[in-house]
Amino acid sequence: MAETFDGVNVAKLNGLLGETAPGEDNIVALIYGVDGEYLPGTAQLYQAYELLQPQDAIDLGCTASYDANNSVYLLGSIKDFFSYAPNARLYLVLVDVNEEMAPSTLMAFAPVQAAIRSMPKVKGISFAGVDSDAANLGTEVELVQAQINAFADEHRLIDFVLIQGNKGSSAYVTGNLPDLRTKNAPQVSVSIAQDPYIAAQDAAYAKQADIGSVLGMLAVRKVNENLGSVDIVNKPNAYKADPNYTLTRANRWADAKLSNGTYISTLSATTKTAITNKGYIFVGNYEGYDGMFFNDSPTCVTATSDYNRIENNRTWNKAARLIRQALLPRVKGVVKKNPTTGFIKNSTIGGWIGAANRALQTMVTAEEISGYKVTIAANQIPNASTPVKVRAEVVKDGIVHAFDVELGLTNNVS
Repeated sequence: MAETFDGVNVAKLNGLLGETAPGEDNIVALIYGVDGEYLPGTAQLYQAYELLQPQDAIDLGCTASYDANNSVYLLGSIKDFFSYAPNARLYLVLVDVNEEMAPSTLMAFAPVQAAIRSMPKVKGISFAGVDSDAANLGTEVELVQAQINAFADEHRLIDFVLIQGNKGSSAYVTGNLPDLRTKNAPQVSVSIAQDPYIAAQDAAYAKQADIGSVLGMLAVRKVNENLGSVDIVNKPNAYKADPNYTLTRANRWADAKLSNGTYISTLSATTKTAITNKGYIFVGNYEGYDGMFFNDSPTCVTATSDYNRIENNRTWNKAARLIRQALLPRVKGVVKKNPTTGFIKNSTIGGWIGAANRALQTMVTAEEISGYKVTIAANQIPNASTPVKVRAEVVKDGIVHAFDVELGLTNNVS
């Protein structure tokens, strides 16, 4: 029997893809661990603060001196975010590191859950400055996913949860990292990217993965864009003329490390591919091309899943939200029947399909999907215990990961 305020339930289909910043899409949250006895300025623990620019964080008390005095990269992460996504919105939630909580524990912690519920427009969540040793993330990511699923049961869809993969030993580049592609956490991603410039600023940053840059580079992209794309669809005004959208800015990301301190330039192509295949986010470069870029946007699930990358989940969640909003006005409405069969009248079905189609068409117009199809079988008799069955499919845009070019010399071309 349906719950009183469920209204429209959207179930996720898998297997349809054949895998062997506009609007409110760029509203995200940073959950950051600080010493609860030394809070910045007027900020309080477990409260959500909306930031439209770095100055908003500074006004709150998240200053450069607070970072330096407490060996945290709080303002730094916020500045990084807005450097790459100046038109996005960031919510900040401070948590107490004295509780020694990992991301999964925080996701289940009532004050953090209350903070998440207070940010209904937030699409993605990131954790930084908390207990997230890369060596322990194999079990951690599935516990985080369980909390994402619990929020989804409340119709609170979270596109992604981004976790710092900190610390670790230098040996982890040779195969000791947990294989996140064997996990069942399709909306969780782990960054082990490190900017050497930041890592050198404080001993506390030496084994710290980047979060601000990853979160900013996600927020500046449309829902269907890959985190590792060399260029983006909607560049900020200051970068409109640039041929790409690189991480490299002044002193930032002139080079890249893993969060164990290993320079990417010292790794073989085979090792870098192996780390990508295990489902980790890091930064590297293309030989002979200026700039640094993310490797990909993997999630912690098998590579054959339709939800194996962040953009797939962002696309599905946006479509699900739009369909739900389109059909909710019809909930508990009158259903006209075919007087001969007793089933739903075709005109009623046509109205429902039309509402869903109009919602999904906005994604086609925004060039976020390539097409869609909504179908509702007529031979249904809906009532309080039997919902109307709707099938919706969206044609996700493809992502080109490489080009194979055949090039030869010749005396002439025809």
